[in-house]
Amino acid sequence: MSDHHLPWLPVSVSLAGWKCLVVGAGPVATRKAGLLYNCGAAVTVVAPDLCEQMDRLVRGEAASIGQHQEKNSMLDRTFIPITFKQREYRQGEASGYRLVIAATGDHKVDYSVANDASASGALVNVADDARPSNILFPAVYRDRHVSVSVSTEGASPALASWLRNYIQRKLPPYLGVLAELLSQARRDLHDTHQSTEGIKWHDMIDEIYGIDKVNDPNDQTAWLTDQLTRPDDNVTELDDQFGKSTNRFFRLADQAIKPTNQVDQFTSKAQKSIKDWLNSNQ
Repeated sequence: MSDHHLPWLPVSVSLAGWKCLVVGAGPVATRKAGLLYNCGAAVTVVAPDLCEQMDRLVRGEAASIGQHQEKNSMLDRTFIPITFKQREYRQGEASGYRLVIAATGDHKVDYSVANDASASGALVNVADDARPSNILFPAVYRDRHVSVSVSTEGASPALASWLRNYIQRKLPPYLGVLAELLSQARRDLHDTHQSTEGIKWHDMIDEIYGIDKVNDPNDQTAWLTDQLTRPDDNVTELDDQFGKSTNRFFRLADQAIKPTNQVDQFTSKAQKSIKDWLNSNQ
């Protein structure tokens, strides 16, 4: 059991190959199992029955269930199949795992799982109840290697997800792309035995986003939606309105299919900016 008078330590953990147990198979358990699965954990699910989403996840038909993950895969990797044991939780079995999630919705069962996990020194999370937990799952927005997480230390998951969504709307586009470009730049410097400590990376990033800011795809989507649905005051008949909207749809369709071109444009300009910046500051 954790002491909630003390602050929690925000930390990122590599779960690759970890044996993880999820007790329960409803929507909440599915979200948690999906997060572990996406991070490369060896997940075992124990429950008498599966909800539809968990069934798809166990059968390998849903490879990216999680919190606000990008549409493109983050990394080339092999997923470890999920093991499903269709039965009730057995007293003490949590001791065989490094991370345990109790998400049955039955407090008596969840607390029993948590006690077993804590006694064996495992990390344990009880869904919707931070008191018996020693690890919490923040609300996460992820774009490839970039992740932004928000936690209320279990006080209000709803507030954490609201804050995550609010922050996401304020973030500049293509952070994941930029992270990969900057990572490559750092590797190139290390390969030539140069230090990266004296480089003003913050100023470089400010310059990259200040050169020619690419429109946020979310903003573009909102603008296109407004354009497509806004009635034309000069057209009165319903059929004419429909025809006008149809024409407007085709006229704007090309603008809706620009994210890839925008990524390429951003990547090209960011690469040039990084190269120019490093050359001028060496």
